[in-house]
Amino acid sequence: MAFGLRRVEPHEMGTGGVARTLLMMAVPSMVAGLLATTFQLVDTLFISWLGEPQVRGVAMAMPVLFVIFAIGQAAAIGVATLVSRLIGQREPEGARSVLEQALLASLVIGGLVSMLSPVLAWPILMAMKTPPDSLHFGELYMSRILLGVVLFHVGLTADAGLRAQGNTMTGMRIAVLANVLNLLLDGFFIFGPDNLPAGMPHAWGAGRFLADLFTMWGLNLGVQGGATATVLSRLLGTALLLVSLWSRRSHVRPFVPWRGLPRFDGRVLREVYRLGFPATVSILGMSASAALVNVILVGLDPTAVPAFFIAHRLEMFAFMPMFALGGAVVPMVGYNLGASNIARCRRIIVTSCVLAGGLMAPIGLVLFLFPEAFLGIFGPEPSMLQMGTAYLRINTLSYAIVGCDIMLSNGLQGLGRPDLSMLAQLLRTVIVKLPGAWLLGMAVGVTGVWISSPVSTATCFIFASMVTWWLLKRLSSRVAPWADENVQTAGAGSNGQ
Repeated sequence: MAFGLRRVEPHEMGTGGVARTLLMMAVPSMVAGLLATTFQLVDTLFISWLGEPQVRGVAMAMPVLFVIFAIGQAAAIGVATLVSRLIGQREPEGARSVLEQALLASLVIGGLVSMLSPVLAWPILMAMKTPPDSLHFGELYMSRILLGVVLFHVGLTADAGLRAQGNTMTGMRIAVLANVLNLLLDGFFIFGPDNLPAGMPHAWGAGRFLADLFTMWGLNLGVQGGATATVLSRLLGTALLLVSLWSRRSHVRPFVPWRGLPRFDGRVLREVYRLGFPATVSILGMSASAALVNVILVGLDPTAVPAFFIAHRLEMFAFMPMFALGGAVVPMVGYNLGASNIARCRRIIVTSCVLAGGLMAPIGLVLFLFPEAFLGIFGPEPSMLQMGTAYLRINTLSYAIVGCDIMLSNGLQGLGRPDLSMLAQLLRTVIVKLPGAWLLGMAVGVTGVWISSPVSTATCFIFASMVTWWLLKRLSSRVAPWADENVQTAGAGSNGQ
């Protein structure tokens, strides 16, 4: 396998070297996550070349879309936590039942959101005080991409089913294919005679040739074209993920649609969403925070909104290694919790924090030293560039701590305490962040809003460290069976039908 990477077998989560197994699972997820973020960055890059109103419209729509996609994360996170635990407890039938029920729920909920959400796009953007010159572009982008919500939801759950088995390589390969499709479609769908890439940097010689090609042959859909390309790419990715789950190499194989669908099982779904819903609340809190920060920035200086949007997108790209590493922590901790190996759970969490700090410190240093080089790719106005530079130079100081925050929160999720994981993340994104952004913004302007991020990050780290230490100590002294009897019983019953 290239670079020594290979598919991790489930038993290796409980017996392999901790750091090595974490990295074997995390690196493919890291590549897949970076490519998934590239979906968004390519859209942002191309749309930024259309003009500032288009960027601002998409920026105002993004927090709302984030909320919609976060709903799908509930089933995915519940699957990653519960399926890995049941595999560790040697309960394959229960694991299959959990995956089946989560896929059904994702299909139904995603379908309903796809049908209902476009109706709400315009009034939601109005309520968010979207500037008049950007309102139309935000509505176009949101209404088109919401048609593919069901694909996002089912794809997230299918990918979680593979990750719960230790298989992150398949997701990486599929992400490569889907991202290539997105790159091929984006420029031709967005640009045309009425949607010129006027903001493309003139230094990009080869890029100017592509710009002329896009202008001549493009479909001229503007911001809607970026959304359409993303939806079509996600369609390919979701289809391939489902095929992988149904293959003989999958250790947990769900139902095959053409042989009939299983019945909904309320007991299994309650356990899935009990574990997954708090993580969704955390994601929703992040989205609500971004939306409310936009509102605060509109009141201080509207130019700060697209600056925050672009810089925040760069941060999400920089944080992808941490999200991938955290995605490996959840199934590894869950597997060892199922096997009642609490000492190994502790080693996994501590090791992941060390790896996270070591990875994020140099990433933060690069962005601190050269923010203009990265922001300049998007061709922002000088005032936007100045604000985005200030944002990155303030926030990168806390990147190593952010990495540890993410690891501790994922460790709490894997230990079966999603409520504590949720509280830790809400401290960072809402409870401390928003009052701090408002108060500091009133006191010192836009810079004060930027300063609120490292303050809330430090608060989250202190809380998450304390509760993780307490929970591990409690589990060590009182090891108990953690699988819900209802899930095991329901798993056996539904698969015996």
